[in-house]
Amino acid sequence: MTLKRGRAGRQEVGAMATHAWRIVLDELPDEGRSWDVDVPIYDLEDTTRGHVEALTGLAEDMHWAGEIRRRGEVWRLVGQWRVRIHRHCDRCLKPFVWEAAGELERDYRLDEEIQDPDEESLPFPGEIDLIDVLREEVWLAWGVAAVCSDGCRGLCPVCGHDRNEGECGCNLVDESHPFAALKSILHT
Repeated sequence: MTLKRGRAGRQEVGAMATHAWRIVLDELPDEGRSWDVDVPIYDLEDTTRGHVEALTGLAEDMHWAGEIRRRGEVWRLVGQWRVRIHRHCDRCLKPFVWEAAGELERDYRLDEEIQDPDEESLPFPGEIDLIDVLREEVWLAWGVAAVCSDGCRGLCPVCGHDRNEGECGCNLVDESHPFAALKSILHT
């Protein structure tokens, strides 16, 4: 089956519009399921659904192409995603749109004994919330620091001037610093 846009703009799987982002492994058809969709912002930012922290500041719908197929006792979920989120630069504090993309590959099984530590074991009937999967992927890609560009020079630690807009004239070399003497070696 393929996810497709419904009349109300929601993603649908056949007639299951309200449960489009939940997959019950035991009910999947033999051919599995595939999709290539834009996940609406409201589904990813909805704090009332799922177990993974909701995303905020999305600039647009998140694109996701994926599929889930059964291979013996294991269901394999694979896909590629792309997202744009409003963030603030940790160096210059200006807002920018952070872009991230990734690929995912996860294995699920329905038994209680986990054969492989990389597989997620699900209780029967094995329901997966695809919104939670996407949220996890974005949070894993989030990173510690958000920088608007690799060349961002940030704010002057003395006066707070944005050094991307030009020099401020502050002396950033502390002559009393123990390593300040090394500066003269560099210039000889």
